[in-house]
Amino acid sequence: MTAAPFSAAKVGGARGWVLGGAGLMVGSLGLPWTSDVPGTYLPGYLSPSYCTPDYYSGLTSCTYGSYTPGIFLPGSGGAPGYATAARVFVAAAMGLLWLTGSATSTSARRHRLLAAAVVAAAGAAVAGSAARSGAVVMLLSVGCLAVALRRDASASDP
Repeated sequence: MTAAPFSAAKVGGARGWVLGGAGLMVGSLGLPWTSDVPGTYLPGYLSPSYCTPDYYSGLTSCTYGSYTPGIFLPGSGGAPGYATAARVFVAAAMGLLWLTGSATSTSARRHRLLAAAVVAAAGAAVAGSAARSGAVVMLLSVGCLAVALRRDASASDP
Protein backbone atom coordinates (compact mmCIF):
# COMPACT_ATOMS: atom_id res chain seq x y z
CA MET A 1 0.00 0.00 0.00
CA THR A 2 1.44 3.41 -0.95
CA ALA A 3 1.22 6.52 1.17
CA ALA A 4 -0.83 9.50 0.05
CA PRO A 5 1.28 12.29 -1.43
CA PHE A 6 0.06 14.84 1.12
CA SER A 7 -0.40 12.83 4.27
CA ALA A 8 -1.09 14.48 7.62
CA ALA A 9 2.36 13.54 8.88
CA LYS A 10 4.05 15.46 6.05
CA VAL A 11 1.85 18.55 6.15
CA GLY A 12 1.75 18.77 9.96
CA GLY A 13 5.45 18.07 10.39
CA ALA A 14 8.17 20.56 11.17
CA ARG A 15 8.88 21.24 7.51
CA GLY A 16 5.28 22.31 6.86
CA TRP A 17 5.38 24.70 9.80
CA VAL A 18 8.68 26.16 8.60
CA LEU A 19 7.27 26.68 5.11
CA GLY A 20 4.14 28.25 6.60
CA GLY A 21 6.23 30.58 8.74
CA ALA A 22 8.36 31.55 5.75
CA GLY A 23 5.26 32.25 3.69
CA LEU A 24 3.81 34.44 6.43
CA MET A 25 7.11 36.32 6.72
CA VAL A 26 7.17 37.11 3.02
CA GLY A 27 3.48 37.96 3.05
CA SER A 28 3.94 40.43 5.91
CA LEU A 29 6.10 42.60 3.68
CA GLY A 30 3.06 43.63 1.66
CA LEU A 31 1.03 44.66 4.70
CA PRO A 32 1.23 47.99 6.56
CA TRP A 33 3.77 48.13 9.40
CA THR A 34 3.51 51.76 10.53
CA SER A 35 0.61 53.87 11.69
CA ASP A 36 -1.32 56.13 9.42
CA VAL A 37 -0.08 59.67 8.99
CA PRO A 38 -2.91 62.02 9.98
CA GLY A 39 -4.14 64.68 7.59
CA THR A 40 -3.48 68.39 7.91
CA TYR A 41 -6.04 71.19 7.89
CA LEU A 42 -4.92 74.45 6.35
CA PRO A 43 -7.32 77.14 7.58
CA GLY A 44 -8.92 79.63 5.26
CA TYR A 45 -8.73 83.38 5.54
CA LEU A 46 -10.99 86.41 5.27
CA SER A 47 -10.04 89.59 3.47
CA PRO A 48 -12.42 92.27 4.67
CA SER A 49 -13.62 95.02 2.43
CA TYR A 50 -12.36 98.51 2.98
CA CYS A 51 -13.24 101.94 1.73
CA THR A 52 -10.97 104.86 1.01
CA PRO A 53 -12.11 108.40 0.33
CA ASP A 54 -10.99 110.08 -2.87
CA TYR A 55 -10.30 113.68 -1.81
CA TYR A 56 -10.13 115.05 -5.32
CA SER A 57 -13.47 113.78 -6.58
CA GLY A 58 -15.28 113.62 -3.25
CA LEU A 59 -16.29 109.98 -3.83
CA THR A 60 -15.56 106.92 -1.74
CA SER A 61 -13.86 103.92 -3.38
CA CYS A 62 -14.60 100.52 -1.80
CA THR A 63 -13.15 97.05 -2.39
CA TYR A 64 -14.98 93.74 -2.14
CA GLY A 65 -14.39 91.44 0.77
CA SER A 66 -13.43 87.87 0.06
CA TYR A 67 -13.37 84.60 1.94
CA THR A 68 -11.14 81.67 1.03
CA PRO A 69 -12.21 78.40 2.64
CA GLY A 70 -9.67 76.09 4.24
CA ILE A 71 -8.58 72.83 2.73
CA PHE A 72 -7.86 69.43 4.21
CA LEU A 73 -4.79 67.58 2.98
CA PRO A 74 -5.37 63.88 3.60
CA GLY A 75 -2.62 61.87 5.22
CA SER A 76 -1.10 58.70 3.90
CA GLY A 77 -1.71 55.11 4.93
CA GLY A 78 0.82 53.08 6.84
CA ALA A 79 4.06 52.15 5.14
CA PRO A 80 4.26 48.55 3.92
CA GLY A 81 6.91 46.20 5.21
CA TYR A 82 9.08 46.45 2.12
CA ALA A 83 9.48 50.18 2.81
CA THR A 84 10.48 49.82 6.47
CA ALA A 85 13.37 48.36 8.41
CA ALA A 86 11.40 45.12 8.81
CA ARG A 87 12.59 43.98 5.38
CA VAL A 88 16.13 43.55 6.74
CA PHE A 89 14.89 41.25 9.49
CA VAL A 90 12.74 39.27 7.07
CA ALA A 91 15.71 38.81 4.74
CA ALA A 92 17.95 37.70 7.62
CA ALA A 93 15.35 35.27 8.95
CA MET A 94 14.74 33.86 5.47
CA GLY A 95 18.48 33.38 5.05
CA LEU A 96 18.63 31.51 8.34
CA LEU A 97 15.68 29.35 7.29
CA TRP A 98 17.46 28.56 4.04
CA LEU A 99 20.54 27.54 6.01
CA THR A 100 18.32 25.44 8.27
CA GLY A 101 17.40 23.27 5.30
CA SER A 102 21.05 22.56 4.54
CA ALA A 103 22.00 21.70 8.14
CA THR A 104 23.49 18.25 8.50
CA SER A 105 23.08 17.79 12.24
CA THR A 106 19.94 18.04 14.31
CA SER A 107 21.60 20.43 16.74
CA ALA A 108 22.64 22.84 13.97
CA ARG A 109 19.14 22.71 12.46
CA ARG A 110 17.52 23.53 15.81
CA HIS A 111 19.93 26.38 16.51
CA ARG A 112 19.37 27.93 13.08
CA LEU A 113 15.63 27.55 13.40
CA LEU A 114 15.72 29.20 16.83
CA ALA A 115 17.91 32.00 15.46
CA ALA A 116 15.45 32.57 12.62
CA ALA A 117 12.58 32.80 15.09
CA VAL A 118 14.50 35.29 17.25
CA VAL A 119 15.38 37.45 14.23
CA ALA A 120 11.75 37.39 13.09
CA ALA A 121 10.58 38.39 16.58
CA ALA A 122 13.09 41.24 16.56
CA GLY A 123 11.66 42.33 13.22
CA ALA A 124 8.19 42.45 14.74
CA ALA A 125 9.58 44.43 17.68
CA VAL A 126 10.89 47.07 15.26
CA ALA A 127 7.28 48.04 14.56
CA GLY A 128 6.96 49.33 18.12
CA SER A 129 3.70 49.58 19.98
CA ALA A 130 1.62 50.12 16.84
CA ALA A 131 0.48 46.56 16.20
CA ARG A 132 -0.38 46.90 12.54
CA SER A 133 -1.24 43.91 10.39
CA GLY A 134 2.31 43.42 9.07
CA ALA A 135 3.75 43.04 12.57
CA VAL A 136 0.91 40.75 13.63
CA VAL A 137 1.50 38.45 10.64
CA MET A 138 5.22 38.47 11.44
CA LEU A 139 4.41 37.36 14.99
CA LEU A 140 2.24 34.59 13.54
CA SER A 141 5.26 33.44 11.54
CA VAL A 142 7.29 33.38 14.77
CA GLY A 143 4.58 31.16 16.23
CA CYS A 144 4.83 28.83 13.23
CA LEU A 145 8.59 28.62 13.67
CA ALA A 146 8.14 27.88 17.39
CA VAL A 147 5.74 25.05 16.58
CA ALA A 148 8.21 23.75 13.98
CA LEU A 149 10.99 23.86 16.55
CA ARG A 150 8.85 21.93 19.00
CA ARG A 151 7.81 19.36 16.39
CA ASP A 152 11.42 18.93 15.28
CA ALA A 153 12.50 18.39 18.89
CA SER A 154 9.75 15.87 19.58
CA ALA A 155 10.34 13.98 16.32
CA SER A 156 14.06 13.49 16.92
CA ASP A 157 13.95 12.69 20.65
CA PRO A 158 14.56 9.00 21.39
